[in-house]
Amino acid sequence: MSRTVVFSAYGGPEVLRVGAGDTLLVHAAAGGVGTFAVQLARAAGATVVGTASERNHAYLRELGVIPVAYGDGLAGRVRAAAPGGVDAALDAAGTVEALEVSVELVADRARVGTIAYQPAADRFGVQRLSTERSAARLAGLVALWEG
Repeated sequence: MSRTVVFSAYGGPEVLRVGAGDTLLVHAAAGGVGTFAVQLARAAGATVVGTASERNHAYLRELGVIPVAYGDGLAGRVRAAAPGGVDAALDAAGTVEALEVSVELVADRARVGTIAYQPAADRFGVQRLSTERSAARLAGLVALWEG
Protein backbone atom coordinates (compact mmCIF):
# COMPACT_ATOMS: atom_id res chain seq x y z
CA MET A 1 0.00 0.00 0.00
CA SER A 2 1.42 3.39 -0.93
CA ARG A 3 2.29 6.03 1.65
CA THR A 4 -0.19 8.40 -0.02
CA VAL A 5 -3.06 5.94 0.55
CA VAL A 6 -2.02 5.34 4.15
CA PHE A 7 -1.74 9.01 5.06
CA SER A 8 -4.93 9.92 3.16
CA ALA A 9 -6.86 7.27 5.07
CA TYR A 10 -5.29 8.13 8.41
CA GLY A 11 -5.88 11.85 7.96
CA GLY A 12 -9.60 11.46 7.29
CA PRO A 13 -10.81 10.06 10.61
CA GLU A 14 -8.21 12.13 12.46
CA VAL A 15 -9.16 15.50 10.93
CA LEU A 16 -12.89 14.72 11.11
CA ARG A 17 -12.49 13.94 14.84
CA VAL A 18 -13.95 10.44 14.61
CA GLY A 19 -14.00 8.55 17.86
CA ALA A 20 -15.92 6.21 20.10
CA GLY A 21 -19.67 6.55 19.75
CA ASP A 22 -19.51 8.34 16.39
CA THR A 23 -21.04 7.09 13.18
CA LEU A 24 -18.83 7.69 10.15
CA LEU A 25 -20.06 7.45 6.56
CA VAL A 26 -17.28 6.41 4.17
CA HIS A 27 -17.91 6.68 0.45
CA ALA A 28 -15.98 4.09 -1.61
CA ALA A 29 -15.39 2.10 1.57
CA ALA A 30 -14.09 -0.97 -0.28
CA GLY A 31 -11.36 0.96 -2.15
CA GLY A 32 -7.78 1.37 -0.99
CA VAL A 33 -8.24 4.53 1.06
CA GLY A 34 -11.73 3.55 2.17
CA THR A 35 -10.66 0.12 3.44
CA PHE A 36 -7.90 1.60 5.54
CA ALA A 37 -10.05 4.49 6.81
CA VAL A 38 -12.86 2.21 7.97
CA GLN A 39 -10.41 0.06 9.92
CA LEU A 40 -8.94 3.13 11.63
CA ALA A 41 -12.41 4.43 12.48
CA ARG A 42 -13.48 1.04 13.83
CA ALA A 43 -10.29 0.87 15.92
CA ALA A 44 -11.26 4.28 17.38
CA GLY A 45 -14.63 2.86 18.41
CA ALA A 46 -16.79 4.34 15.67
CA THR A 47 -19.65 2.70 13.83
CA VAL A 48 -18.98 2.82 10.09
CA VAL A 49 -21.48 2.88 7.25
CA GLY A 50 -19.76 2.37 3.92
CA THR A 51 -20.91 2.85 0.36
CA ALA A 52 -19.83 0.24 -2.17
CA SER A 53 -21.12 -1.81 -5.03
CA GLU A 54 -23.12 -4.89 -4.04
CA ARG A 55 -20.24 -7.22 -4.93
CA ASN A 56 -18.16 -5.65 -2.11
CA HIS A 57 -20.76 -5.79 0.66
CA ALA A 58 -19.60 -9.13 2.10
CA TYR A 59 -16.04 -7.78 2.29
CA LEU A 60 -17.22 -4.68 4.16
CA ARG A 61 -19.22 -6.79 6.61
CA GLU A 62 -16.01 -8.74 7.37
CA LEU A 63 -14.45 -5.40 8.35
CA GLY A 64 -17.38 -4.60 10.64
CA VAL A 65 -18.86 -2.03 8.26
CA ILE A 66 -22.57 -1.59 7.52
CA PRO A 67 -22.64 -1.62 3.70
CA VAL A 68 -25.01 0.42 1.55
CA ALA A 69 -25.26 0.50 -2.24
CA TYR A 70 -24.58 3.55 -4.36
CA GLY A 71 -27.24 5.18 -6.51
CA ASP A 72 -30.64 6.80 -6.30
CA GLY A 73 -32.01 6.81 -2.78
CA LEU A 74 -28.57 6.64 -1.14
CA ALA A 75 -29.42 9.11 1.63
CA GLY A 76 -32.48 7.06 2.60
CA ARG A 77 -30.47 3.83 2.70
CA VAL A 78 -27.84 5.47 4.91
CA ARG A 79 -30.55 6.80 7.25
CA ALA A 80 -31.99 3.28 7.51
CA ALA A 81 -28.53 1.84 8.23
CA ALA A 82 -27.75 4.55 10.81
CA PRO A 83 -31.04 5.48 12.49
CA GLY A 84 -29.16 7.48 15.14
CA GLY A 85 -27.68 9.72 12.47
CA VAL A 86 -24.29 10.26 10.88
CA ASP A 87 -21.69 12.33 12.74
CA ALA A 88 -19.00 12.58 10.05
CA ALA A 89 -18.41 11.63 6.42
CA LEU A 90 -15.31 10.83 4.40
CA ASP A 91 -15.54 10.93 0.61
CA ALA A 92 -13.03 8.70 -1.12
CA ALA A 93 -15.24 8.33 -4.22
CA GLY A 94 -14.97 11.85 -5.60
CA THR A 95 -18.53 12.09 -6.83
CA VAL A 96 -21.06 14.87 -6.49
CA GLU A 97 -23.53 12.29 -5.13
CA ALA A 98 -21.14 11.46 -2.27
CA LEU A 99 -20.79 15.13 -1.34
CA GLU A 100 -24.52 15.87 -1.62
CA VAL A 101 -25.45 12.95 0.61
CA SER A 102 -22.71 13.79 3.10
CA VAL A 103 -23.78 17.40 3.59
CA GLU A 104 -27.43 16.31 3.77
CA LEU A 105 -26.73 13.83 6.58
CA VAL A 106 -23.94 15.47 8.61
CA ALA A 107 -24.97 18.55 10.58
CA ASP A 108 -21.44 19.96 11.04
CA ARG A 109 -19.74 20.58 7.68
CA ALA A 110 -16.38 20.73 9.46
CA ARG A 111 -16.82 16.96 9.90
CA VAL A 112 -17.26 16.29 6.16
CA GLY A 113 -14.13 15.82 4.08
CA THR A 114 -13.03 14.58 0.71
CA ILE A 115 -9.72 13.17 -0.44
CA ALA A 116 -10.73 13.36 -4.08
CA TYR A 117 -10.44 16.47 -6.18
CA GLN A 118 -14.02 17.53 -6.73
CA PRO A 119 -14.83 21.17 -7.55
CA ALA A 120 -18.23 20.74 -5.87
CA ALA A 121 -16.42 20.42 -2.51
CA ASP A 122 -15.92 24.18 -2.43
CA ARG A 123 -19.57 24.82 -3.33
CA PHE A 124 -20.74 22.58 -0.47
CA GLY A 125 -18.20 23.94 2.02
CA VAL A 126 -16.53 20.55 2.40
CA GLN A 127 -12.90 20.42 3.39
CA ARG A 128 -10.34 18.80 1.15
CA LEU A 129 -8.19 16.43 3.16
CA SER A 130 -4.50 16.27 2.42
CA THR A 131 -1.93 13.54 2.51
CA GLU A 132 0.23 15.52 4.92
CA ARG A 133 3.01 13.38 6.28
CA SER A 134 4.46 14.01 9.71
CA ALA A 135 6.37 12.23 12.42
CA ALA A 136 3.35 12.60 14.70
CA ARG A 137 1.04 10.87 12.20
CA LEU A 138 3.55 8.08 11.68
CA ALA A 139 3.89 7.64 15.45
CA GLY A 140 0.10 7.44 15.71
CA LEU A 141 0.00 4.69 13.11
CA VAL A 142 2.76 2.78 14.87
CA ALA A 143 0.90 3.05 18.18
CA LEU A 144 -2.23 1.62 16.53
CA TRP A 145 -0.22 -1.23 15.07
CA GLU A 146 1.41 -2.03 18.40
CA GLY A 147 -1.82 -1.52 20.37
